[in-house]
Amino acid sequence: MSVNLKPPVWFWIVGGLLLIWNLMGVAAYLAEVSKTAEDLAAMKPEEAALYANMPAWATAAFAIAVWAGLAGIIALLLRKNWAWLLFALSILGLLVQNYQQFVLVDVRAVYGASAIYFPLVIFAIEVASLWLASWSTRQAWWPAR
Repeated sequence: MSVNLKPPVWFWIVGGLLLIWNLMGVAAYLAEVSKTAEDLAAMKPEEAALYANMPAWATAAFAIAVWAGLAGIIALLLRKNWAWLLFALSILGLLVQNYQQFVLVDVRAVYGASAIYFPLVIFAIEVASLWLASWSTRQAWWPAR
């Protein structure tokens, strides 16, 4: 019996899209942590307060979410069977960040009810990434160790 170690074309397409998605997450993180006092002054006061009062642990959770997600997709594209662990860590960071935003602060009060939609999309994509990494590990696509 022959084992096919080559993932199908769709795997590379989805992986490329997930790489772009995770790079956008890193860009969003870098934009957030590099906000200056002038940037905050240009915002509505309630928006500026959200950024100014963000606890360090929530910023750290955001960093973990985006950097682990990026590392996860890179590991997946390199066909590493531990990529799922990085996606799981990314989801954990996302959950901690969302706890701060929706339970402790309630960003919906500032941005409205629609503020929940994008975080739900992000969560769904991260869960799908975790599933893809776990499922891919069970396939015979990884090089022999």
